[in-house]
Amino acid sequence: AEQNRLILQEEISATLASLADAVITLDRHGIAKDVNPATCSMFGYSRAQVLGQSISTLLSADFAEHLQQEISQPYRDKPQLVDGNSHEVKALHASGHEFPVALSMAVIGVQDKIRFVGCCHDLSQIKKQQEQLLHSEKLGAVGKLTSSIAHDFNNILGIVRGYAEMLQHEGEQVAKLALPIIEASDRASSMISQLLD
Repeated sequence: AEQNRLILQEEISATLASLADAVITLDRHGIAKDVNPATCSMFGYSRAQVLGQSISTLLSADFAEHLQQEISQPYRDKPQLVDGNSHEVKALHASGHEFPVALSMAVIGVQDKIRFVGCCHDLSQIKKQQEQLLHSEKLGAVGKLTSSIAHDFNNILGIVRGYAEMLQHEGEQVAKLALPIIEASDRASSMISQLLD
């Protein structure tokens, strides 16, 4: 039985070590009792620096405080954070910068002890891609708007130029007045063509 327990323990350790997401085990006081290697990579700490530390070392102060209150009394109220669902929170890297993570927490019983397991997925890359997509969509919308305005303006210029050309046939004095209108229309039309290219 002992040998089977040791084998199972090795399998669990190997599984946790192979995960790309951070896995953190906490006690009822929010103190880190175990972490996988991905936790160290994600947060920039060594395993020794994390073990025995409060969860506030790894998560933003407001969320860590709320989480510590909830896990100190896990069965008192309906859980809001320790519910197995993913919550987007701000994590703290050892270098001091914040980064977004999806954190899911669950309560487990181990040898008559209550433990809490948290799994963190780094959302930095996803957020960056979302921002890039949003930026691209905004640029696309600006491009469409510019094109639409340019076409409408070109149509108006065509009308102005057309009337100015008709004025050129109304006598020499009027033709001299119409010439700057035609030239200004041509310059504006050229500028619009550059916007559309």
